[in-house]
Amino acid sequence: MNLFRLAGFLFVSLGEIWVARLPGSFAAGAAAFDRFLPERAAVATGDFSRQAARTEAFRNPLPNFHSVSPGLFRSGQPSGQGIRALKAMGFKTVLKFNGPAWPERRAAAPEMRLIHIPMSFRNAPSFEQVDRAIEAIRTAPRPLLVHCRKGKDRTGFVIAAYRAAVEQMPLDAAVEEARSYGCCARSFGDLKSYLLRYLQHGARHPRPIPRPRSPVPAGSAGSWSARGPS
Repeated sequence: MNLFRLAGFLFVSLGEIWVARLPGSFAAGAAAFDRFLPERAAVATGDFSRQAARTEAFRNPLPNFHSVSPGLFRSGQPSGQGIRALKAMGFKTVLKFNGPAWPERRAAAPEMRLIHIPMSFRNAPSFEQVDRAIEAIRTAPRPLLVHCRKGKDRTGFVIAAYRAAVEQMPLDAAVEEARSYGCCARSFGDLKSYLLRYLQHGARHPRPIPRPRSPVPAGSAGSWSARGPS
């Protein structure tokens, strides 16, 4: 990142703080955001796609937000407004796969716990990363939100693995659900093949994990055994 783009990034970040403190309704804040920040962000960074992206992020504070099962939800990257909405709805935990974590951790505290498991946006997560994510989903207080940047690939792989390994959802159904929310990028490979390898390795290396803090749908496994290499 050259100095010009770094300056633009800092300008955008300060602009977001300014917008978050605007008085009045959400609609008024969005209108001010449209007038002030996007145009200057595009000019400062030289990336005019940021204008639409940042405006959309402000208008849709919880992008690609969906319920998975009781107490478990998924989405793309929440905005500051989204974090405040989660707190207002009583969410206890946020499980995050993209980075960095510190701005979100600061915004979430002290009402919510943030668990950060960094994953590549280019490739499928390792079995060890999925292990850690599923263990967090099983044991962390709920309501719990799982998210990456867009709520599609990293989130899609983890939730599909959780559905198949813990809730015993048929693989085809888990894959179809993931695809309905935008999964999966070509570089991640075939999701069904990944899930088959993940479950097969888990059967050879069992590792029981405590039950989740809130119920999961009928037919859930009492213990989960999938575990793989990093």
